[in-house]
Amino acid sequence: MSVHKPATQQPASLTRIVRRTLLGMALSSPLTSIIVAAPAWAQTAATHQFDIPSGSVDIALAQFSATAGVNISFDPSQAQGQRSRGLHGAYTVDSGLRQLLAGSKLQAVLLSNGSYSLIPVVDATLQLDPTSITGKAVESASGPMEGFVATRSSAGTKTDTPIIEIPQSISVITRQQMQAQGAQTVTDALRYVPGVKVEAYGLDPKGFDWLYLRGFNGQASSDYLNGLRQQNNSYAFFRSEPYSLDRIDVVRGPASSLFGQGDAGGIVNRVSKKP
Repeated sequence: MSVHKPATQQPASLTRIVRRTLLGMALSSPLTSIIVAAPAWAQTAATHQFDIPSGSVDIALAQFSATAGVNISFDPSQAQGQRSRGLHGAYTVDSGLRQLLAGSKLQAVLLSNGSYSLIPVVDATLQLDPTSITGKAVESASGPMEGFVATRSSAGTKTDTPIIEIPQSISVITRQQMQAQGAQTVTDALRYVPGVKVEAYGLDPKGFDWLYLRGFNGQASSDYLNGLRQQNNSYAFFRSEPYSLDRIDVVRGPASSLFGQGDAGGIVNRVSKKP
């Protein structure tokens, strides 16, 4: 038995040796990559104290490379004429290079071996052709408008409606027309409106807005401001200052279906300026 004993133990010992060898090889592989990669990572993450004066980029890069211990490659023709504002203080390699090259037309790119290469900064500025924007204000039935001819009114329907769609005879005195006429009173503004007669009793120095619409006295029941009736009576009358108005809408003919009891001649609706 003793003769055969060594023969049975030898294969077991050889097997253990092979297993340990293979395990050691497997464990040593990742350690090798970490050790190799560590210097490149340490170079970029470490902080260095720099004191580089302003000057040409190539001289500043040479001082930076010597202080940080990194290799920097670049085309001398691209650095020609480039200036650096210098670098003072503690920086990592990445932040230091960005600060050193700020204002120049070069940027640093980290390579796989831990060194840096300088490339020109791409100018992403896009020069656009001059743009001309034209437009005009949108007309509103309750606001100002340009010119003498209004195309919308709310006096005939109490809604913002095109005048051509309103089954009523309507005239609009715009702000620009009042200024062109030099109107000092509402009577002056209405002087040239068809179907409206002003100053039926001659010139009134008190300035009341006397008016007749299609032969009917419109002083008592045809006077409106922003769609609301002015409560005139025989003792006092409202007077509107034209400067405070954007427009004056005149509706000729009966309008009781919209404004209630009133004369058959029509109504005069003053639209005041918005704040």
